[in-house]
Amino acid sequence: MSGQRILIVDDDPWILRMVSTLLEKKGFVIGTAGDGEEALRRAEQMKPDLIITDVMMPRLDGWGLVRTLRSRADLAFIPVIFLTALGGDEDRIKGFRLGADDYLPKPFR
Repeated sequence: MSGQRILIVDDDPWILRMVSTLLEKKGFVIGTAGDGEEALRRAEQMKPDLIITDVMMPRLDGWGLVRTLRSRADLAFIPVIFLTALGGDEDRIKGFRLGADDYLPKPFR
């Protein structure tokens, strides 16, 4: 797994730091973004192997991020995991319908 690129997207600096540190210790190359618009720019630059994103963020939320990723041929096949406080069944269903590959509620272990 070493060297694979993961883009982590969250407007909470603590979550970004915690998830980044955990995955860097496992050998992953980490990029971060504070919202969906920044994430799109970073995804174009780094071509991540995986994106882990929150839903509730300023400017472009996680729903919009995944919708945009799936509409672009150059980014459509990047796997996406939602990591979010929205843990209801309706939110999970919406995430999967938009094209998420997995959906993990916060807090997580």
